[in-house]
Amino acid sequence: MKQLHLAYCHQNKALADTIEAVINDATCIHHTDEPGQPDGTFANELQETEGPVVLLITDNFIKSEQCMSGALPMLLALMRQNRILPVVANGVVDKEGTVTPVETHIDRVVNAIQYMNFWQQEYLALSDLYNHGSDEDRVAQHNRLQIVHGIADQTGEFISALRDADCLKWNYLEEANFVDIYTRLGIPHTKEPVAPIAAPQVEMPIATPVAAPNDTDTTHPVQMAPMSGLWFTPAPPP
Repeated sequence: MKQLHLAYCHQNKALADTIEAVINDATCIHHTDEPGQPDGTFANELQETEGPVVLLITDNFIKSEQCMSGALPMLLALMRQNRILPVVANGVVDKEGTVTPVETHIDRVVNAIQYMNFWQQEYLALSDLYNHGSDEDRVAQHNRLQIVHGIADQTGEFISALRDADCLKWNYLEEANFVDIYTRLGIPHTKEPVAPIAAPQVEMPIATPVAAPNDTDTTHPVQMAPMSGLWFTPAPPP
C-alpha cells in the first residue's frame, strides 16, 4: 500500500485526521511540529521522505517557528520532485477552552504583508532581548536569533512559492471528497472512498476588513518587491 505523508502544525491535527479517515488507499504518516523539537527538524524530516506529501497551510503553520524554519527550501525541493500538494485551511486559536477559527489567506499582497510583519516583529523583539541581555543570554539566544531572522527574510518568498505550487483550498478539497489528493499526487485509487468526516467547525466571527498599507503608514515597516518575489530584508543578527 502506498504511503501518504501528512504535514501540519500540531494545532491542526483534526484536519490531518479527516484526510486519513477518507484516504483508505494509502498508509498515512503524520509529520508535525513536536513541542521542544529543534528548529529545522520538521522541514528536514519532510525532505528525507519518499512519496507524496500533503502540506496543510494554516495561520498556525505560518506563525509556527518550528514549521517555518527551513520551510522554503523544503517546499521548493518537494515542488521540484513534483510530490507535494499544499492545502490552505483555516487555523484555530484556543482561548480558555474556546476554540475559534482563524482564516488563512495567502492570495493577496496584503495577506502576505501581514505574515511578513508578524515575523519582522518577532525578530525585532528577539533582537531587543539579545541586545539587552547578558553575555551568557546572548550565547544562548544567538542561534535562535539567526533562525528567526531567516524565517522573517523568507516568509514572503515562501508564500509566493505556495501560490506557484497551485495550492488548493480546504473547502474545495473537502467538497470534492478529497479526490484531488489522488489525481494530483498519483495515488492509485483502488477502493471506494469513505464518506468524509468533517473536521470540527465553529462559527467564524465577522472580521473587520484590514486596509492595505499606504506609503505614509508607519505601522508596516516593510518594503515591497514585485509579486514574483515578495520579501523584506530585516537587519542581519548581531
